[in-house]
Amino acid sequence: MKRFFDLTFRPFFVLTGAGTALASFNAFWPQWAVETLEKIAFIQAYTIIVQHWGMMVGLMGVFMIVAAFRAEWRKPILIYSAVEKAYLGT
Repeated sequence: MKRFFDLTFRPFFVLTGAGTALASFNAFWPQWAVETLEKIAFIQAYTIIVQHWGMMVGLMGVFMIVAAFRAEWRKPILIYSAVEKAYLGT
């Protein structure tokens, strides 16, 4: 079982990190991302929240890709991801 994780960890983190990094569209093009990708109504008053979320999650994706190649980054990134998801789930 350990061999399976050793073989699949890097491609898994690169693919899921790339998908997660796509959230950065919200940081740079909030109206387009909300209306086109997420298919919900854009509310101008929430722009800063959408941009903050996009930057936070987008950077998480970039860090996941880095963690695929740097073992010392893995534990902090996994902890940060768990905390972030627990916070967003409340």
